[in-house]
Amino acid sequence: AVAFLAGRVILRVLPLVLVPVFYSIFSRLKFYFFFRVGRGVSRRPPPVSFENLPLADPLTAHSFHSTDTKQDTAELDTEGRLLLAAREVFAQKGLHGASTKEITDAAGIQKSTLHYYFRRKEDLYATVFERAFAEMIEPLAQAFEESSSFKEILRAFVAHHVRAYADNPVNVRLWMHENLIGAPVSGPLLRRYDQFPNSPYRRFVESLSEAIEAGEIRSVDPIQTFVTVMGACLFFHVAQPSMVTTLPSKVGRPDEELDVEAFLDAREDAVFDLLYNGLVA
Repeated sequence: AVAFLAGRVILRVLPLVLVPVFYSIFSRLKFYFFFRVGRGVSRRPPPVSFENLPLADPLTAHSFHSTDTKQDTAELDTEGRLLLAAREVFAQKGLHGASTKEITDAAGIQKSTLHYYFRRKEDLYATVFERAFAEMIEPLAQAFEESSSFKEILRAFVAHHVRAYADNPVNVRLWMHENLIGAPVSGPLLRRYDQFPNSPYRRFVESLSEAIEAGEIRSVDPIQTFVTVMGACLFFHVAQPSMVTTLPSKVGRPDEELDVEAFLDAREDAVFDLLYNGLVA
């Protein structure tokens, strides 16, 4: 009778002891195989290579234009609000300075919602930058469709870059932060983009080279000239805060404030005249 009772007690107690033991062993094995064997020794995800991101042709990719047509941000879909908020935060703090919490707070969404659309902050940043680039390049490509001679292409190129960054100051800040960290997205994006036959930047350089061969303009280094044109168009936008307060003083009117709109209107003609007349053979 004693042995029978002891056996029943053991049968009742033994599962209570063994189940936690086996559960603990199983949990440890699952952790080991999932994180160490399945995903590598470290739980941290591998570093992102922007070179391998599936960047689309900016002329066919979505831009912020369609997003911005809705005046009220609350009317946008969740992804649209997320992308607009991310652009603002990335433009203020850059890729490494921005946190996902700041982005989700600005978009008015939960952090889990961000990860529903984008696995990592770097993926979100790449998409934001791709759309910002598409927003800047679409109007230039359209203007080039109506231009044939180098003179027309140069005028369209200058007019676009003088105005595009004035109309999109957030993109200026985004590009500045991107260059400060070594252009991890814009570098691969521009290299891939120049492989497309409708790349306005490649067409500009090709048109410049053709004009040299035709004797329309004097012989210059196409790449050096491209950089000079870009610099002449963009420097004011990069340095605008200091330019607005100091340019009038250079002509003896230190108490005046620069009329930016009038200045930009004159800037388009001034840059074009200086560059084209300097290039004419």
